[in-house]
Amino acid sequence: MSKIRLPVQETENATHLEVEVYYDKGGVNWYSGREEARGIYVRVGPIAIRNGFESFLVGDNCGRKKFLEGAKRLNRKRVEQLAASVAEEIRSKAEIGWDLLQFVLAQGKLVLLDAA
Repeated sequence: MSKIRLPVQETENATHLEVEVYYDKGGVNWYSGREEARGIYVRVGPIAIRNGFESFLVGDNCGRKKFLEGAKRLNRKRVEQLAASVAEEIRSKAEIGWDLLQFVLAQGKLVLLDAA
């Protein structure tokens, strides 16, 4: 729903980190086989933008998501509020948004550019 793209030092698989806040209906995750809660999540993952195309890797080393809060149904206003909150966390280098960003940077051996 709401995405932020932060430039990183270019690698074979990444030119940006994408931070996305979105609603998920929950249920069984086909990849992990685990049951996931219905609600609002934040996802941080590396993407490559080249020649007008976006690409990303699927698997364990391609980013992480974190459950923010439960929701029985999609509430776009609440998703936007949480997206603004996560963006502020990243700007102030604190809390869940920043911690998740730092984890993905370390996991992918990526370097966030100063322009971010």
